[in-house]
Amino acid sequence: MAKIIKGEKRGRPGKWIVDYRDHAGIRRWKTFDTKREAEDFYADLLKTQDVRSHPTLNIDITLADYACHWIDTLSKARNVKPRTLELYKKQFRYYIFPNFPTDLRLRNLQRAQVKAFLLKMREHLSLGSVKLIHVVLRAMLNAAIEDEIITVNVTTGLGKVLGLGRTKNKEDVKAMTREQVNAFFAAAPTAAGNYYAILFMMYQTGTRLGEARGFYGDDIAMDRLEAHVQRTLDDDTNAEGLPKGGKDRTVDLSDQLVECLKRYKAKRAEWALAGGWGQSVPYFLSRRTARRSERMRYGRCSSVFSRRRACRGTSRPTA
Repeated sequence: MAKIIKGEKRGRPGKWIVDYRDHAGIRRWKTFDTKREAEDFYADLLKTQDVRSHPTLNIDITLADYACHWIDTLSKARNVKPRTLELYKKQFRYYIFPNFPTDLRLRNLQRAQVKAFLLKMREHLSLGSVKLIHVVLRAMLNAAIEDEIITVNVTTGLGKVLGLGRTKNKEDVKAMTREQVNAFFAAAPTAAGNYYAILFMMYQTGTRLGEARGFYGDDIAMDRLEAHVQRTLDDDTNAEGLPKGGKDRTVDLSDQLVECLKRYKAKRAEWALAGGWGQSVPYFLSRRTARRSERMRYGRCSSVFSRRRACRGTSRPTA
């Protein structure tokens, strides 16, 4: 039961102390300058005294053990892409674990510790890398609040304090200019070959590479001038995942894109007839990769982007 104690009894003369147990049953003290402040805190405390939680995890779990638990939970939930999970693991393996004591309890992690750690990382890593570390730590601690291991996320606000927040520098936007786009698609029929259709699809609809690779025949409705984005294909493992944001969406198709897709569809039909496959394989693929596609084990199409050099010096295509 919470109680108010004179500071003299605890070696703090002139102060008032509220002795209580928190949501996890851990005994705590809070010191105040006046009795009125202590009484106000005590009154608020009584409102939550009967709502003590019972965490399913050990409240003394270490930072390292909880990180493993969090990664395992994300993996089982299947709402995070495998590549993202691997990226999270690397942040812990290479940066977070080596810089914190192995026996550090998660609930004992201090804001000053995290701040000093991020400043140390800033001396050796790029700003983007430190941002990623901060994001991973913050996400894990948010999950720890949900699991009732901690009550406060000590990383909250550190991004702004350390200059790790989002910047509005327009020069950071990596978008092609109109001239670059024209040069790229002038060279693409030769340099990209059978990948021209997927490149044009990505440019016209704004779909990402994994989303474009995840299209099947039924997802593209040329008669309605729309395509249904409902999955992604991982560039390395070919594993299916959800689109960005975890939700499917519909994108519009222009008349120019539809004409391109019709030509590609005719070529694809020739490959299907020769290879004996049909709608069971992804929509965008070349004849060579189609021969191995029944199990969706085909090569990368992202390698075509390394051919952008071919666009340099190419004249703008005529209308």
